[in-house]
Amino acid sequence: MTDHDDSPAERGGPHDARDIAADGAGPACGACGRQGALGAFCGACGAHVGSGKKRPPVPALVSAAIWAAATGGLFAIFLLVPPAQSAGSEPGAADVPPQPETAATGGSALPSEASTPAGQVQPVGGAAGDSADLDTPELGGDEPATSPAPGAEVSGAEAPCAPRSYSASRFLTLSSRESYPISSAFDGDNESAWAVRDAVPGEEWIEMTLSPGTRVSNLWLTTGYEKIHRRSGDLFPLNAHLRRFTVVTDAGRRTIDVVEDQRAADVRLDEVTGQIRIVMEDVWPGERWQDLSISEIRLTCAR
Repeated sequence: MTDHDDSPAERGGPHDARDIAADGAGPACGACGRQGALGAFCGACGAHVGSGKKRPPVPALVSAAIWAAATGGLFAIFLLVPPAQSAGSEPGAADVPPQPETAATGGSALPSEASTPAGQVQPVGGAAGDSADLDTPELGGDEPATSPAPGAEVSGAEAPCAPRSYSASRFLTLSSRESYPISSAFDGDNESAWAVRDAVPGEEWIEMTLSPGTRVSNLWLTTGYEKIHRRSGDLFPLNAHLRRFTVVTDAGRRTIDVVEDQRAADVRLDEVTGQIRIVMEDVWPGERWQDLSISEIRLTCAR
């Protein structure tokens, strides 16, 4: 291996204008007389080849900075300048400033949250400090009349009431599965009944015991059997039914007459009593049977 200097072309590494000029390649520069021009400019002095004018060299980094600044400024100006609006076109929703909301019946703007300071109440009616005409009673004045709450008991009102206990002179029993006890006259069902066979006038009765101090307004009862039988039909005319009865209370007694086709009797009492007895004084005979029946008895009491 010999030790010698290779030419730039043989080294294959980087080279500049001085290396090319030393090799004598390229046209001669009109300004400095050197050969080895890079393209249209002299590699030694930077002048245009053949012009004779010398061009000062400009560093590459400075040239890049100037180019970036120029192009960036133009791009920024392009973004900032809006496109021209064509003649006759209407502005879009974004170009119209928001208008305050107004009431349907007036032209004044409705108060918004921003118009009322926090912690203050918007006055009702006129200007701040004026009170609205709400007919509110003043403190210390007469209180308005009030109605009782729904379901509350009102003194003097009438309502259905039931006796504490009841009993009868007797009742009809036909079999272990068919009977007509006194409880059937207080079950709210017209298809059931209290009954006796071959009623004895003046000896058949029904008695009710009430709470002490009860004011009874009315006594209502059917005068016969109100059942509609699927085969026999209406059982009222077929059985015996009341013709006359007496109501006995702590305050006295009263006798009521019943016409033959009268199916119910309503007796006004309006008295305080602890006991009520109904005595069967007489009956209308039945067309088919002589069993006396009472389907239902009801009381109305004052509270």
